[in-house]
Amino acid sequence: MTTTNKESTYHILYVDDEVDAPERTANRISKAPSLTCERVAPPVLDVKSLEAFLGEETDLYLIDQDLGKERGYLGSSLVGHIRSKHPDVPIVLISRSFILRQRLKGRVARGFERLHMVDDLV
Repeated sequence: MTTTNKESTYHILYVDDEVDAPERTANRISKAPSLTCERVAPPVLDVKSLEAFLGEETDLYLIDQDLGKERGYLGSSLVGHIRSKHPDVPIVLISRSFILRQRLKGRVARGFERLHMVDDLV
């Protein structure tokens, strides 16, 4: 948590391989008086790139589950790296409901503490 002018401001790092829609979402989140949201591209999963990515301070990670377009891995793969370096920082995985249904295909979702489907993030 960063402190600015005696107010608490929480920083959200939004990881998504898409640009336009996530950028609009990040801008909408940042309109809240106590939140800032920065959209970043998913890192390459090599030691140097991960160290740089994990070196950024944030209060919450918001990660798209489907990062296949640019990087070829799932957001849940990135979560393991984040959790090993920042075990106390909350992580929220998001995706479109039809992608979650397609991936689950009736199976129990593994690796999720909670699964909640909504129509819109903000």
